Amino acid sequence: MYLIKNGNVHVGNGAVLSGCDILTEGKTIKAVGRGLSESDAQVIDATGCEVFPGFIDPVSSIGAMGIPGRYFDNDERTNPITPEMNLRYSIDPDEVNRQEFYKSGITAIGAAPTNNNLMGGQIAVCKTAPQKMGERLVKEHAGLKCSVTSSVKETYGANSQVPMTKMGIFHLFAETLRAAREAEEEKRTDKQKVITDVFDKESMPLFAAASTKNEIDGLLHLLKDEKVQINLVDAFCFADSLKQIKEKKVGIILGNVNNMSQIAKNGMDLSKLNDLVENGTRLHLRTHAEDGLKDAKYLSGVR
Repeated sequence: MYLIKNGNVHVGNGAVLSGCDILTEGKTIKAVGRGLSESDAQVIDATGCEVFPGFIDPVSSIGAMGIPGRYFDNDERTNPITPEMNLRYSIDPDEVNRQEFYKSGITAIGAAPTNNNLMGGQIAVCKTAPQKMGERLVKEHAGLKCSVTSSVKETYGANSQVPMTKMGIFHLFAETLRAAREAEEEKRTDKQKVITDVFDKESMPLFAAASTKNEIDGLLHLLKDEKVQINLVDAFCFADSLKQIKEKKVGIILGNVNNMSQIAKNGMDLSKLNDLVENGTRLHLRTHAEDGLKDAKYLSGVR
């Protein structure tokens, strides 16, 4: 049992409780308030400190990069449509442990497919502190990862396979949705069952990589009538599509803001973030992207 005393506690909804205490027992927060006491608790003096909930990296390849092998275990390039894939089976606990995220306050990651498939698979959330896999897995089927970035056409266009172009990407996306919905329920494939569960039953949110204005606008237009919760991943050019993002009330997961080349290439305008906050937009940071690095430690980015 721990009693954190006199810290400035950030609740997670924007509220900050100054000079506040937190009482924990095991995995449970038992109480939050001022003047708490517990004779059996180990006291941690947090006077003058900022106390935050654990940070979550919502879309990450860490844990599925196949270190020390050559191939990412979250990069199923045999078909651009693989929504049935479960990232839980790609997570390597030793690879996650090596990064020591928990020392930087990152307590969980969302292991996700790369941006190379149009529909890549289902995100799995796991804790970063060293534990047995059964204990550290927070949630399977946490979201469906999709991508309309150039990575898709680069992956399949080299083999003269659809999609080779941006129009091919969006056509295949729309056609895949149509085919899944028109198939008789008892005859649907595993892919189609996942697709209809996500888009018609809202069984899990959508995480779709879209970096440029063209990609963001195209995706929001394609999904304008869909009710599923949409989160844009690696949305470097979000500021150029601010109106559409506000209207659709989609979430934003920024690409790696430490990657200055991407910021310069896409003209990323971080000054517009406040507009999203005021709009109530769900806003997150992603500290790692598929940049070819096999060992992408967070140390320089968060410590």
